[in-house]
Amino acid sequence: MDASASLLELRAVCKRYGTGAAAVDVLSGVDLTLEAGASLAVLGPSGCGKSTLLNCIGTLDRPTSGEVLLEGADWQRLAPREIARLRARRIGFVFQLHHLLPQCTVWENVLLPTLADPSAPPGPEAAERAARLLERVGLSARKNHRPGELSGGERQRAAVVRALINRPALLLADEPTGSLDAASAESLGDLLAGLNREEGVTLVVATHSAELARRMARTGRFEAGRLVLS
Repeated sequence: MDASASLLELRAVCKRYGTGAAAVDVLSGVDLTLEAGASLAVLGPSGCGKSTLLNCIGTLDRPTSGEVLLEGADWQRLAPREIARLRARRIGFVFQLHHLLPQCTVWENVLLPTLADPSAPPGPEAAERAARLLERVGLSARKNHRPGELSGGERQRAAVVRALINRPALLLADEPTGSLDAASAESLGDLLAGLNREEGVTLVVATHSAELARRMARTGRFEAGRLVLS
């Protein structure tokens, strides 16, 4: 990536669901620029477009119009196989529900993304990174446990490690504290902010939580389908 280029840029991104009189514009010309290592909290009530925005950024949903540039390239111009490769290599996801595989241990869940990407770190290097990240989030002693044996906060911390294992440039977190108690939510917020600094990963968090938003360098709020930054 050109040192002068932004890591993420959205240009007049719109997303419409439905047609004719029943059409609903969820995103209405969203513009956004984020540099490498930046952090942004996206606030707003349910249904305002927060998750839709993250899905369009993260290649999970196509905008109706506009451009989404990651490291200077619009992913919508790529072939499906190239999009899948981009998603695996450069983007990490954390959702409100952890989506860990219940039959796998924490260790296995964390390493799973490395199996989907041929360019991921080789086995010993991936294992070393997994061990280091699990220690960082306080899960070293729980790595051989299955998700059903963990607390909600522990499951979300494991999901964060899984999202970071392939060294993504961009981490997208959709209501990551929404299903957690207050203490676990505060701990996860501290963790995300700390990893943003330590890993240098660009972080975009969609949240209802003003407390979590305060940990991010910038905030944005949806107003009539547009993202107003502050």
